[in-house]
Amino acid sequence: MLQLNFWISELAARIGVSTRTIRYYVEQGLLPQPEIQGKYAVFNEDYLVRLKLIKYLKDAYLPLREIKRKLDSLMVPEMHDLLRRFEQDPSRALAELDIYPVERVRNLTPASDEEESSESAHDYIQRTLRRQPSTIREKPMVFNAAMPAPRSAPEPAAESWQRVDLAPGVELNIRQPQPQSMRVKLAEVIELARKILSR
Repeated sequence: MLQLNFWISELAARIGVSTRTIRYYVEQGLLPQPEIQGKYAVFNEDYLVRLKLIKYLKDAYLPLREIKRKLDSLMVPEMHDLLRRFEQDPSRALAELDIYPVERVRNLTPASDEEESSESAHDYIQRTLRRQPSTIREKPMVFNAAMPAPRSAPEPAAESWQRVDLAPGVELNIRQPQPQSMRVKLAEVIELARKILSR
């Protein structure tokens, strides 16, 4: 069977995520290193399946660490089967995964939330800023007008979103409602982002 190959921008458009997100997933081990053809990374259909599964599991509020652990335990045919089950009945597929340890479900405490936050958005932003030379941070962003806008799945009608202005022309959209533990983390992210963007 012939495998389809995608450039990173094509893969991002198909899934509805940014190329930066895909690179982050590769860096974190959620996606394997792509094949290199010439000077470009090439992704096959297995990446498409993994990304769709990641999206389903993230929508179920699973931490990336748990998503990685689950995907690493599956062979490629099992991932295809799991994706088919998610596309047919996401709630049932999630229930069958058995990814929530019983003691964690019974004992959800603030301490366990702190353990989960070891790789928070704040940590990621700090780590990224440390790795970049200051000249890169000071360059303005350039958007490629030729790149098609990503197609996104229709959102449920009953959702509400909160828009938070971080800086002129920069905003953060947060799906509401959020649990208290997430609101505390989001407040930290907003404060840090405003601080960084005001420099």
